[in-house]
Amino acid sequence: MSEAVSALGGLDILVNSAAIGHSGLIADLDVAEYQKLMDVNVRAPVLFAKAAIPHLSAGGRIISIGSGLGERVPFPGVTAYAMSKAALTSFTRGLSRELGPQGITVNLVQPGSVDTDANPADGPAADFQRSLTSLGRFAKPSEIANAVVFLSSPAASVITGATLTADAGAIA
Repeated sequence: MSEAVSALGGLDILVNSAAIGHSGLIADLDVAEYQKLMDVNVRAPVLFAKAAIPHLSAGGRIISIGSGLGERVPFPGVTAYAMSKAALTSFTRGLSRELGPQGITVNLVQPGSVDTDANPADGPAADFQRSLTSLGRFAKPSEIANAVVFLSSPAASVITGATLTADAGAIA
């Protein structure tokens, strides 16, 4: 964080976007894999926010990337991952209360299926994932980025503690 602040001359926005996935049933869960999942998906956003807060001033933003699976689990095998993403909802709401008096907003972007190398729109589970959406398609990474840009902009200055779902209607 100190390198970023030094190089940039300050800090305006933190976007917590790193995550790892996990599939498998809880009965078969490897505890070491579970710990890694929680470290990356839950602990890291907390530690990055902790490091960023001293450098943010009024108008600052903290935005985390969650998952629609944090709100709705439509099939088995993603329980641990969904739980890790659900934790970001409470983190976002609580941190917005802590930082609101300083004029810093904290929000969560909750994507659904996004066409990435890790989850390609032509992958083996793609047809099933598309069937869960109202729009019948995956999001593009740029569409999720647009949600982050909006929440980073002055147009979102009164939005805090909120979840912006960008999932092609999967939770609808």
